[in-house]
Amino acid sequence: MSIKTRLPFFMAVLFLCGNALAAPSMSDREAKALVEAMWENLSVVLPLGTFTVVHQSKGYNPEKGSISSKWHNELVGWAKVGIVTTTADQISSKITVAPTESGRRLVDAENPKRIKFSQGKFIVTKVAKNEERKKGLDDYRVVMVAYDAEFNSLLKQHSQIMGKHWGEKRKAIVLFKWEPFSSKWKKVVYDVANVNEEFERYGVFSNRVAYELEK
Repeated sequence: MSIKTRLPFFMAVLFLCGNALAAPSMSDREAKALVEAMWENLSVVLPLGTFTVVHQSKGYNPEKGSISSKWHNELVGWAKVGIVTTTADQISSKITVAPTESGRRLVDAENPKRIKFSQGKFIVTKVAKNEERKKGLDDYRVVMVAYDAEFNSLLKQHSQIMGKHWGEKRKAIVLFKWEPFSSKWKKVVYDVANVNEEFERYGVFSNRVAYELEK
């Protein structure tokens, strides 16, 4: 095969490979199903054990035995709900978290060092936005939905203790990224809010999705 005849052949192969890796379109029905599937296994997870409170930390690291001051406050809230007890040692800056009698039934069977239970049930009622975005060579999808939230009663009680008001009518904005080799849409980040409120700002950006697309 001469160079002249091989060139169109290779160009055709590259074209077909590019099409095979390109992101497919996404219908509103598919967007709804993706968002609801993302929420199917949403759980509240509370660590059990003794942890050192680290003020600059954002979360907790069970392997290192550390917990942030923010998580400490959250756990104090859960103690008021009645599923854990928290005992603080001011001298060593340690906190011990243990399940109460009612909390023991929520201990994760696969990991007894944590409590785990469902956040609730969430049903998408409207797809308000379903837009294609590109960033470099990557394909993204920005999906904005309205949804009905039926929060677990324990989570609802905790949110009220922490001064949060989570309504039943809510909205979400989700950023999905197409993974060409697995041929799947993968969730990157998402934000949620009550339907009549703004999403929480992320620095100078209106939400985390905007930040992720611009960074």
